[in-house]
Formats: sequence, structure tokens, C-alpha cells
Amino acid sequence: MGKVSLEKTKTIRNKIISHGAKTFEPTIAIYREALAFIADVIQKEFDHLKHFNTKQVIPAVEKLIHRTKTNPFPKYPFTDRFYKFPSYFRRTALAKAFGDVKSYYSNLENWENEFDGSGKVVRNGKKDLAVFPTGKMYHADLNASYNIGARYFLREILF
Repeated sequence: MGKVSLEKTKTIRNKIISHGAKTFEPTIAIYREALAFIADVIQKEFDHLKHFNTKQVIPAVEKLIHRTKTNPFPKYPFTDRFYKFPSYFRRTALAKAFGDVKSYYSNLENWENEFDGSGKVVRNGKKDLAVFPTGKMYHADLNASYNIGARYFLREILF
């Protein structure tokens, strides 16, 4: 007969500690504050950054806000306000802020191009869906908009 080897196993039970839904709230608050700071910087410097894509804008804005050995005096004091802010959070916030600011200016430009001063907005025959606070969606032709607006207005007054 051959040798029989026995395997030894051990089960370790560890208690998982959960602090509930508020575990990440301080981190999210700091991230949002940093995001607002970066969005403000990008908005101030947007004339220089508007032709960049996201991959190009990250190093450009990092030179404006992040202190390093080769960049000891950045233009904006991000490193002073957010000391030891993780680079992956910083780069994510940069990409998000750039997208938000670029979207804002793009939408503003589209709105300015559509509005000719006559009081009517040119839509090029598009029947886009209108979304209302109730969450319902309707096709945005003029008659339907009047009917929906009147219903919403009356409901707000009566109820």
C-alpha cells in the first residue's frame, strides 16, 4: 500500500466591520471640493485649454496646480489646499472638471447659435424629447409643450 497524506485546513472567521452608508462621506466631500477648485481653474484658463482633448489637458492643468520638484511654483495653490491628494483622484477630478466645463461652453455656444433674438428658438425641425420634473417625457412640438406646461402649472397651483 502507498503512503496517504492528509491535508490540513484551517478556517479563519473575521468579522467584517461596516460603518454604514456614511463610510465614504468625508472622502467624497474632499473630492467634491477639489473638483470645484479644479473646475474653477479650468474655467479661468479655458481660452488656452479649449482645443485640448482630455489626455492633453491633464498634464497641462497639472502644471498649473500641482507642485513638484520640477514645478515648485504652480500658478494655483491646489497642493497647499489638498496636501497629499492621491494622483488618481486628482487626474479623475481633472478629467471630470474639464468635461463639465467644456460641455458648459459647448451648450452655451449651441444656445447662442440657436437663439436669433426674435424670441423663437430655431430647432431645425428636430422633435427632441422634453423632460419635466415629474420624470415624464414628451415630444417637444409647440402645441404639446403648451398643453403639458398648462397641466403642470395647474397641478402645482391646485395640489
